[in-house]
Amino acid sequence: MNLVAQLQSGRKVIVELEIVNPREDIMYEMMLDLYAIYGNQELKGDELDLGLKSSYKIGIADFVVDPDFEGLLTEFDLRNKKGQPLGRDLEIIVLKIIQLVKVPVMDPDQMSLLQKWCFFIKYYADDKKQDIIQELIRLEEGIAMADKIINRMDSKVIEKLNKDYFKNIETCKM
Repeated sequence: MNLVAQLQSGRKVIVELEIVNPREDIMYEMMLDLYAIYGNQELKGDELDLGLKSSYKIGIADFVVDPDFEGLLTEFDLRNKKGQPLGRDLEIIVLKIIQLVKVPVMDPDQMSLLQKWCFFIKYYADDKKQDIIQELIRLEEGIAMADKIINRMDSKVIEKLNKDYFKNIETCKM
């Protein structure tokens, strides 16, 4: 699932949810999406500063994308061989990867906002984690809003999403 949004600043953000299907070229695909959205901005004449806005991609995976990515969140940006950022210290193209498999199970009062959202995404339908999910809904207004939206979804839409999800899982096991 992909979501493309434009922030008030004009920056574009792609959020991609990868629940199943770990593959070797996932980093390559994420970077292609990011370059495409950055490069598809409308140029304004022959100005020296073209006014291009930074672009972000947030990849959310429920599998280990790369064993070397130690934490829940790993971030990448454009740098030269010496490790210096490009673009006069501006974030031009930024890739953020969240690995849901690394979300900690802990007291919601001790979780960061990122950990709360990741826990909510990963365990929303897990009957054994409902006490924590309900506490997150109580603690965070944004999570409470997401819960309301999910609860209003048509049951046929949810059934189709679940069917597609489990079909993808079975395909990956083959």
